[in-house]
Amino acid sequence: MFFSVDYEEEIEVDPPRSKKKSRPVRKLRKVKFIHASGDISCPIILTSDLHENANVLIETIANQVEYPEEWVFISGGDMAGEGVMGSDGDITPVMEKALKYFGKVFFVKGNCN
Repeated sequence: MFFSVDYEEEIEVDPPRSKKKSRPVRKLRKVKFIHASGDISCPIILTSDLHENANVLIETIANQVEYPEEWVFISGGDMAGEGVMGSDGDITPVMEKALKYFGKVFFVKGNCN
């Protein structure tokens, strides 16, 4: 497979929430987007380490691309399914949310280091 980086950008996302008080545990965070082109037959969003931000980032990412329903979304693990820092909850709600935006969705549960 061949690909090249077209450009990079950073976007601000909502901070994670504390497990006990459900309030932000830090200020806004920045996430780096790397836009690349290659010899693949469909547009792909490949992520990892979304941690407790998965719920918020799904919508943020969908709003960053044109025609998200044509994209394949792949998350390579290391995330919390409940949107709460320190949790390792059921990932199903996050997958269902992603399926509302993207054509195909794949999640790897666990830490993929």
